[in-house]
Amino acid sequence: LDALAKGAGMLNGSGEPGPEDDAGWHECLSKRVIDGNIILIAYDGETPVAAGSGKPNPYKADAYVLHSLWVTPDARGKGIAKLLNAARVKYAQQHGYKYAQACCNIRNEKSMRLYRSLGYTEMPQPSEFRPAQAAHEVVFYLAIAG
Repeated sequence: LDALAKGAGMLNGSGEPGPEDDAGWHECLSKRVIDGNIILIAYDGETPVAAGSGKPNPYKADAYVLHSLWVTPDARGKGIAKLLNAARVKYAQQHGYKYAQACCNIRNEKSMRLYRSLGYTEMPQPSEFRPAQAAHEVVFYLAIAG
């Protein structure tokens, strides 16, 4: 996590850490480890190049929330985000969840394009996790029950 945190940043402007806020990204990852999220890290050799996290949705028992998905700038465009998404969805399926849920900042067109390209459906309801951010987020769902 430290290696990602030292060279990383987040991708939205919703009050979460921003691209220039490496300490904020590290704090964000650290909190997610502590509060029970799983974090998957992708490596290129021994260098971490991406991270994605997920957590059960406490308000919708059959949904697994896919949190932060971030790829280092040099590793973008190589399909790593799709691979991390697939790994998080597989984890959710293996644990009996029926839906994968992702929230994106409305200004993060790249993330919204990614989730749409993977078959996620945009839902009109606000995020249960951060009601104050509801006006700034788009919620996506993907049916994953097999």
